[in-house]
Amino acid sequence: MERMYLTDFSDISDILYSLRKEKKVSRVVAGKKTGCSSKTIERLEKGEGGDIGISKIINLLDSLGYQIEIVPKGRLLTMEELQNGTRY
Repeated sequence: MERMYLTDFSDISDILYSLRKEKKVSRVVAGKKTGCSSKTIERLEKGEGGDIGISKIINLLDSLGYQIEIVPKGRLLTMEELQNGTRY
């Protein structure tokens, strides 16, 4: 999967749903892997997380084989920079 960029925190719900579906993991299984209920996973994917902490999002991403990377805001890297492994 290619890198995904968030421009707004609400983007995370679509990304979580897409990644879980891509990995063919049910909400029940994702919940068991993260210690959350399937209802919590559903709320995260629908953008209804409200006061759900970032740790639950990180745990869900980790269980799907992904991580969050914090990078300085700015220009997008060129294809050459990406191929050379430039990170910022």
